[in-house]
Amino acid sequence: MLKRRGELHIIALGGSIVAPDGINLSFLKRFRAFVRAEVRRGHRFIIVTGGGGIARTYQKAARVLDGNPPNVELDAIGTRATRLNAELVRVMFWPNVHPDVVDSPEKLLHITQPIAVAAGWMPGYSTDTVGVRIAEELGEKRVIIAGSPAFVHEKDIRKFPKAAALPALTWPEYLDLIPRRWVPGMPAPVDPVAARRAARMGIGICVISASNLPNMRRLLNGERYRGTNIA
Repeated sequence: MLKRRGELHIIALGGSIVAPDGINLSFLKRFRAFVRAEVRRGHRFIIVTGGGGIARTYQKAARVLDGNPPNVELDAIGTRATRLNAELVRVMFWPNVHPDVVDSPEKLLHITQPIAVAAGWMPGYSTDTVGVRIAEELGEKRVIIAGSPAFVHEKDIRKFPKAAALPALTWPEYLDLIPRRWVPGMPAPVDPVAARRAARMGIGICVISASNLPNMRRLLNGERYRGTNIA
């Protein structure tokens, strides 16, 4: 199993970074070089990709065409968008990458390469929860949520740009900040399903900006970093 060889990092890579309104080639090239360099240093990765702009575009179209589709149907669309992004990220790491997108727990058993890419598993939760479930399956105690915001904030920074950044939170404190119910596309840094599962399983989450790769390197190496630690 992958976790037996080298230090493993589970990174939920936000779709808003991979493909916000089109494929973010500039970031993906930098991220590929970063991960390859870290692999040479002995690190190993499972990267879970979000749906991003592709998911939002198709979900919006579904709302226009249907009027009021149930969340499970919108989430099914989002899950498939994550798989498209995952295939792209998988191919960019060829050949030192697991040949299949990890889209179920069973596929974790067959990983031997230093890099594997995962996508959404099923409707009902985001790829944040997939990252937590992977950590749970492999006995890991940390998931890195790498997206657009560099921190969890006390309020939604899209509506309140001056909201204070929170560098450390307990799970009860975090859960008080977000809605209790999962809705596809919701802006919470860690979705409520993932947060409750991580709290129950004793898994910590680090929320950081994906674009700040030197900062991510500091996190991987156990150094001081900019971001929010939730435990």
